[in-house]
Amino acid sequence: MNTYQLHLNVTKPIIAGRETAYHFSTATPFRLQDSHERKIHTIIVNNDLTFFAHIHPVENGDSFSVHTTLPHGGPFWLFADYVPEGQHQVINKFALEVEGDIPQPQVAFHPRLTAVSGEYKLELHLDHGPLHQGHAMFSAELTKNGTHIDPAQIDNYLGEKAHAVLIHQDSKAFVHVHPEVRNGRFVLHAELPQEGIYRAWIQFKIHGIVHTTDFVLEAKAAQTGTSAHGHHHAHGHHH
Repeated sequence: MNTYQLHLNVTKPIIAGRETAYHFSTATPFRLQDSHERKIHTIIVNNDLTFFAHIHPVENGDSFSVHTTLPHGGPFWLFADYVPEGQHQVINKFALEVEGDIPQPQVAFHPRLTAVSGEYKLELHLDHGPLHQGHAMFSAELTKNGTHIDPAQIDNYLGEKAHAVLIHQDSKAFVHVHPEVRNGRFVLHAELPQEGIYRAWIQFKIHGIVHTTDFVLEAKAAQTGTSAHGHHHAHGHHH
């Protein structure tokens, strides 16, 4: 269990469609170091994971603040992803309750491996077969109007070619990884803490515009007696 914890102070009630301020402070004094060009990465999702926002609080003295608007009522989850000075990545998870109309949940049951953003399509390839709990590896091919694009040629987004977030549909276990680029594709390594359905989002930037693509992945029960596929340098954290 990590000993680092942020305090989240929110002006309540949080009302759907109305901008709300979120203020973070350190529960015990510690400094945050830059991680992928920001001190804190904040991910907000709704309970069925059909809404996703990746925003960045701004430092203001000894606290960090960000404003955002949530689209509807019901439960939401906020993940604060940061690195205390000299330490490893830490994830704090906060439950939010939003006032307003609550839509019918849209629960995902089947994998969806292709997503489109504008003219761009990102297609996931399960190169080593079905995903399983534990170490998972898969690749993603980027195309524009059917023409292959090498991710090595696109803009950096927050110091990386892409950011990927995976959240378990039921437990809300959280994984944040940064794909490598190899042989003209994104290659993702992730440690999946449990079997089941994950919603996944991959964000990349082209010509100054950030594209967010969303997917549904299924992880089967952990395999026994098999070894991971090679060595990797990608990093991530689950909570």
